[in-house]
Amino acid sequence: MGKKIKILLILVLAVAGIIGLFQMDIGTISVMVPMGEIAIKEKRLLVISTLLMMIVIIPVFFVTIWVAWHYRAGNKKAKYDPNWENNNVAEFIWWFIPCVIIGIL
Repeated sequence: MGKKIKILLILVLAVAGIIGLFQMDIGTISVMVPMGEIAIKEKRLLVISTLLMMIVIIPVFFVTIWVAWHYRAGNKKAKYDPNWENNNVAEFIWWFIPCVIIGIL
């Protein structure tokens, strides 16, 4: 399979998955149909928690796919430099953002 066909296939599957998520019938999930004041607040907490977790999870998935693609065995142009001990920007990202989200929750 060609490189462009693989990328197109991945994009088509991703779009199909996203469309499938939006087509789900939320009304059949009892947690998402609250019947009282406390249940409404719990639903709101569940939705906010899920969205905050997605802020971390979605970029991790994309970076994982990018790293696997970039540092594959067939890519001779990629330079592997594992010296990350003084990268303050990276440490800020992977410590501060999750800590803020935990603080919000």
